[in-house]
Amino acid sequence: MDTRSQISQQEAYDLVVDCLQDHQKINRLADIIQMTFSTLLDIQLTINTLSVVIAAFRLTKSTDIGKAAYEVDWINGSEKVRSAVKMITIRTQKPLKLTALRGLVMFDLETLVDIMRLSYTCFTVVKSLDT
Repeated sequence: MDTRSQISQQEAYDLVVDCLQDHQKINRLADIIQMTFSTLLDIQLTINTLSVVIAAFRLTKSTDIGKAAYEVDWINGSEKVRSAVKMITIRTQKPLKLTALRGLVMFDLETLVDIMRLSYTCFTVVKSLDT
């Protein structure tokens, strides 16, 4: 064999060994990060999920108030009662919206559902790439 090709083979081997050692270090670092932040990430995921669920629940309940007010025997009530029911009915016809970034982004129930669908779609795509 040529001396030059043997040196080249040795250098290639050394580079592969260096890569393997770096990969082991990265894996150890990933394990440390996992152990350090796992609980915090679990808590954050739980809180974020609960926040979305509560927001969606509150958005749906806001329309129920108008329906409940309309079902009251408001026709036989006093002018004050009729006026109050009318006001509630008018106000609840416009769905509640949550905002983010100081009003720059608006969220209603439909938007939250779309975000959840998109998140699940992205998750399934990433999951399919993993296999």
